[in-house]
Amino acid sequence: HRYLRAMPRKKAIAYYRSAVTNPDAIAEQRDSAREFAEKYNIDIIHEETDEGVSGLSTDRPGLKNIFWDWILNDDVPPFDYVLIYDVSRWGRFQDSRPIALYEWLCGLRNKEVIYISTFSMSFLQ
Repeated sequence: HRYLRAMPRKKAIAYYRSAVTNPDAIAEQRDSAREFAEKYNIDIIHEETDEGVSGLSTDRPGLKNIFWDWILNDDVPPFDYVLIYDVSRWGRFQDSRPIALYEWLCGLRNKEVIYISTFSMSFLQ
């Protein structure tokens, strides 16, 4: 991974969610994101968390903040990636359209979503 280390550092925001109030669940996601960021020369400039909030609901403060305050906001520091542990952290919806919408909005704003638990090097090239 010398190629990535030679590149200028990229910037990312991160989102963590756990349906149960369990500090370990959030800490594990955060630790994974930070290890990933360090390995791939990425600075995490902002993090949002929804702890103890069901993934069946879209009414989550952290999820709203990640979009309204960061992804859709032109007045924030520039960043390249949205780091999420896995696709289920967006939510556990019966319908896949909300997740497709979140990914589409990120892409529309030139923010690449990276699911760190299933990451492949080809995503960053």
